Amino acid sequence: MSMVQGLVHAIPEVDIVYQCWDLRLPISIPLGEATIECESLALRRKNSLRRRDGLPQIRRMARLRNWLSTRAMPQLPTISRALNQLLSCDAVLDVSAGDSFANIYGDETFWYQTQVKLLCLELGLPLVLMPQTYGPYSNEESKDIAVDIISRASLVCSREQQGLEEVGNLCHDRPAQRLYRVPDMAFLLEPTKTELPSSFERALHNDQPCIALNISGLLYYSGKNFRLQANYQELSQQIIQWALSIPNSYVLLVPHVVPPTLYPGSKLTNVAGADRTDSVACKEIVSKLSPGQSARVGVLPDPKDPARAKYAMKLCDYFIGARMHAYIGASSQCVPGTLFAYSKKAEGLANLMGVGDSVVDLRSDSIPQILQKIDAQYQRRQLTQEHLEERIPKAKAEIKKFFTDEIAPLVLGTTPLYTTPDDYDHFDNQQGQKKVLN
Repeated sequence: MSMVQGLVHAIPEVDIVYQCWDLRLPISIPLGEATIECESLALRRKNSLRRRDGLPQIRRMARLRNWLSTRAMPQLPTISRALNQLLSCDAVLDVSAGDSFANIYGDETFWYQTQVKLLCLELGLPLVLMPQTYGPYSNEESKDIAVDIISRASLVCSREQQGLEEVGNLCHDRPAQRLYRVPDMAFLLEPTKTELPSSFERALHNDQPCIALNISGLLYYSGKNFRLQANYQELSQQIIQWALSIPNSYVLLVPHVVPPTLYPGSKLTNVAGADRTDSVACKEIVSKLSPGQSARVGVLPDPKDPARAKYAMKLCDYFIGARMHAYIGASSQCVPGTLFAYSKKAEGLANLMGVGDSVVDLRSDSIPQILQKIDAQYQRRQLTQEHLEERIPKAKAEIKKFFTDEIAPLVLGTTPLYTTPDDYDHFDNQQGQKKVLN
């Protein structure tokens, strides 16, 4: 959503093709009161040679296209709708789900992420690795694939300074063509008003201290996969007890990964992981509370999109959670908070914002240590808020500048990319509709 918002702001006439894994229906991206309609590009995870929209099959056709003579080349893409869609794009903007250009979520996820990138490079499309985290890569084969992609990308963007250094160390023999550091795009996302629990509205009306708590279903049900020092389920209960110890306080549980909505016409009948989302974890936690406690704890109804979750978090006084983009939803609105780390991305984000002391590492700290740090951070929340009020506008300005000064010229074909402020104004006169694969 934030990428679409940045694109439309920088290139109002842009057409967006949105890559997905199942549906061929139009995809609507809500941006405040407006809606951006995107063309869907279905790339299926199928190895069958009969599936022309299967990712391996399309890669075979792309390689065959490169081998054929110039005279035959225009005829091959008509075999595949997906290949035609890709070839119609002027640029590819790939964010790898933020942190999935790595082995952290398993080799299968890494394989899917890299296949799309390699396909676009084989088609000769300008590939932009949008602001994201790079690695960790668990073996030499993964590192070699990552280096190959990074070295051939038109622009490589990291959302933390450490990422630039890691890319440089990883690709020292085959350096990236251009490196760029820009804050996470989610800072741009504008909140959208949403339904709130009546108990939360009463707490706001009574001016009670309100604490937003994001429970990660990923860690709640699969914490052992991340080698956490603390039992995350027990920690979640202890955090609620701590929050309720604050006089007259109220706790709002904010799910940030919710069960998927199945669209009409979808062939999906059972989505993997749908029973282990943040929403399911929140309901399980509430079911274990006493009647007296549950009166002061509410669950935000599953938001239709992150902008609605962001609206609810803005109304709170403090945020605690492990989902990085839930934390960004709060901090981008200058709500101070505690960010739980289960990978390197948390520390990089917090350091970039100048609030590195707001990170608590679940991989090294025990439950008593975590609770002690949360309490200390809560006590200095006013200082953190004042810092955010100074830093967040600058971060948003950096992201907007990135879209107008780097992405727009690349999409519009006004290369080379700009390196000096004196060059920043001549791409506005470009004519014609431009198309981007998101």
